[in-house]
Amino acid sequence: MPRFVFPQIIPEFFSFQTVPSLNGIIQMYQEIAGQQLEIKRAEQRGGEVDHSVASIGKLARLNYESEWPLRRGLTKYWEGECEHARS
Repeated sequence: MPRFVFPQIIPEFFSFQTVPSLNGIIQMYQEIAGQQLEIKRAEQRGGEVDHSVASIGKLARLNYESEWPLRRGLTKYWEGECEHARS
């Protein structure tokens, strides 16, 4: 089977930045919620991607700045979830 390598692309995909782990995101969400959340852990399913990271690096070079840091987004989501649960 042929192997394709695109060296001009690989550094962008694998530019290691500080990326929170799933456990880090869960911990942040629990801090926002002010409570321990029930976490259901399961075995990895076949074909699932082990690690996936998205980057807005190309957009940043076009002077794009995110208005929603992760903590703010999770906070707004939690507030919406709480409002939805009350209605």
